[in-house]
Amino acid sequence: MSSETVDGCLTAICIAPKMIIPDRWLTPVLKEALPDIPAPNMQRFLDVLLHRFIATLANLSDPVDLERIFRSMSTAGRRDWSQGF
Repeated sequence: MSSETVDGCLTAICIAPKMIIPDRWLTPVLKEALPDIPAPNMQRFLDVLLHRFIATLANLSDPVDLERIFRSMSTAGRRDWSQGF
């Protein structure tokens, strides 16, 4: 799972018309990520994931930042970002 994929999913969660509680979106993210994360690193992954979620909310409040982030992605990164899981 690429970082762009995670960011795309988090963006979709943040802009959903109704609030999606973490219990609903954490399970699919973890299901995708578990094969790549050693058990001792799981807490760190969760910490980073929640930090990215908060950063995504902040970025969405500033369209200039969001455009800058999107423009800095590679073509493959943009594809991953838009496809999510």
